[in-house]
Amino acid sequence: MRTPVHLVSGFLGAGKTTTLLRLLRARAGTERIAVLVNDVGTAGFDRDTLGAELKPGQIAEIEGGCVCCTAPAGFVDAIARLLDTQSPDRIVIEPTGLARPADLIDTLARAPYADRIERMPTIVLVDPANLGHGDPTRVPIVREQLEAADVLVANRVDRASEEGLAAFRRVASGLWPAPMLVVETSFGALPDAAWQWPEGVAGAPSSRAHQHNHDHDHDHDHDHDVHGFVVRTLEWPEPTRFIRERLVEAVARLAVGAQALVRLKGVFATDDGWWRLEVAGGSGTDRPTAYRGGSRVDVIATSNAALDDAAALLRGAVATAADLDRAKSALELVTPGGRLRFHRDRLASLPDQIADVGAIVPKRVGRAVPLREVLRAAGAPSTGAVVAVAHDGMTTGAAPLESLADAVLVYALGDGPLPTDHGGPIRLLTPPQVGASACSNVKGLARLVLIAQPEDAP
Repeated sequence: MRTPVHLVSGFLGAGKTTTLLRLLRARAGTERIAVLVNDVGTAGFDRDTLGAELKPGQIAEIEGGCVCCTAPAGFVDAIARLLDTQSPDRIVIEPTGLARPADLIDTLARAPYADRIERMPTIVLVDPANLGHGDPTRVPIVREQLEAADVLVANRVDRASEEGLAAFRRVASGLWPAPMLVVETSFGALPDAAWQWPEGVAGAPSSRAHQHNHDHDHDHDHDHDVHGFVVRTLEWPEPTRFIRERLVEAVARLAVGAQALVRLKGVFATDDGWWRLEVAGGSGTDRPTAYRGGSRVDVIATSNAALDDAAALLRGAVATAADLDRAKSALELVTPGGRLRFHRDRLASLPDQIADVGAIVPKRVGRAVPLREVLRAAGAPSTGAVVAVAHDGMTTGAAPLESLADAVLVYALGDGPLPTDHGGPIRLLTPPQVGASACSNVKGLARLVLIAQPEDAP
């Protein structure tokens, strides 16, 4: 039986700790709950507050850094320790108010113990007092938290102004796909429904918006008429994946035919992460999204024929098994400006290729490219730090970029990909004379995340 894992997120001061306290006190004696607390400081206030409600060992803390950037390695290890030593009925994670929920969800999905846990609805708390002025969705971290919410909570409504509550309702109604539940409350009081998926879809992150049960290789669509326009919704449940490049091409083609296609709005799980794509007014746009769940799209057109054309183009972008195998030979690079994916052929096209990595790293084999060429091609910053994530979920601590000045990415052996027994499909290596770092040797590299500064920076 899998252990439910809850993520309680929200910006600084939204009431996450109060919400957890209420849960612990309500279920004391009936459930063994373990808690993971993260704070950017080292004072341990949340740890002490929540720890008073728990037995020794049931609370773990990651201090001094945010678990989604400077402290992800501790996050992975801490969850594993709670599972192994506490055998909890459920685990609740309270990250810092500056954390990106989507990154934590992705890390859990890739962790070595992913088959032992069940992701429960992501709860995001908001203090309406912070929404009375301006557009909160313009703050990147706030927008990412809102988009990731399966359950969106306006907390502290007892002291909220009408302006703040109106702003919250406006923000909540503007989210698409909509959260499965929107709550207005005080003192972190949540209904039981906030802590579980709707009946019949337990464990399914696609519980946002409509719910349907289908075979994973089929999509679902339904049509209806609105004031003379025809509307179609298409849905693809997890674990369906799309090829992002094909989606972008489809959106570009649909935008050209915008006389018949009035509007398209969708979120898609792709080989390059989750993306939001839209077509309106004859142009198409795409951007990363913190939404996590099944792919879905709403299409509005003037004719059923236009809907059929749009559906065919989108279905043509669904990834095959061969596509996904190829995706495993790609590196995801996450920078402050967005996400890029470097497939093996793209790595091979970069300058300064190294035909035999053994010439610079003894006892290693394969063709490689300097990491600096990948960063240059991505327009990435040359300062800061980097966190490496492997396909098996292993996540390193943050290493200064200067410590990886001579690092290379090994991506091929002969005419094929680097075998897994050599650390492939992609392996990060740093020549030994550079000195050890947290990222000096990472096998099965899946992702590099660039952050502003290393964990121990002042």
